[in-house]
Amino acid sequence: MKSAVSVVAFMLLTVCAISGCSVLPAQATQPQTHDFGPLPVPAGIAGMVRVDRVSAPAWIDDGAIHYRLLYSDPTSLRSYADHRWAAAPSDLLDLRLQALMGGRSSSGESAQPTRLLSVELMEFEQDFAAAKQASVQLVAKASLRQTLDGRVLGEKRFVLSVPSTPDIHGAITDLSGLAGTAAEQIASWCAEIDRQGKPGTSD
Repeated sequence: MKSAVSVVAFMLLTVCAISGCSVLPAQATQPQTHDFGPLPVPAGIAGMVRVDRVSAPAWIDDGAIHYRLLYSDPTSLRSYADHRWAAAPSDLLDLRLQALMGGRSSSGESAQPTRLLSVELMEFEQDFAAAKQASVQLVAKASLRQTLDGRVLGEKRFVLSVPSTPDIHGAITDLSGLAGTAAEQIASWCAEIDRQGKPGTSD
């Protein structure tokens, strides 16, 4: 009896070997990870402004690359299954802002920054108006305040949107580009307030 079972097992293994199948469970495919691309060269436009923090709601910062079908299910937030951000989008935006503006403030520095920047990332997704028509959206609120007393010098809401190819490659490329544009606009806004030396608020 044992001999017959051994023969059957051998035959099954032989068939699997010939057909290319495996008796081992298939390993799950790891999703590809993406960041926003190479960091920008420091622009030297922010003076004594330093990045304090960049934050975002948990659903933005979960690492998923999100999209929404506005034409059929506008209240459902979906994500691409095989692709993820390498870090939370707020952290990736933080890195770009630091690169542009000269890094994060530190108590060990001899020259303390006179102004601190905080940014809240409020929207970061790809939206489909139709099956083959998409765009990417970024909404962020920036706040600039005095280091010593915390007085708010300016607040501004940045709303950016550009057309996108209706696929994962468009989501990754165009959202990354939008984040870079947002970082440049925020840095320029901080530099303008720094030059003027007076508060500024904008919607």
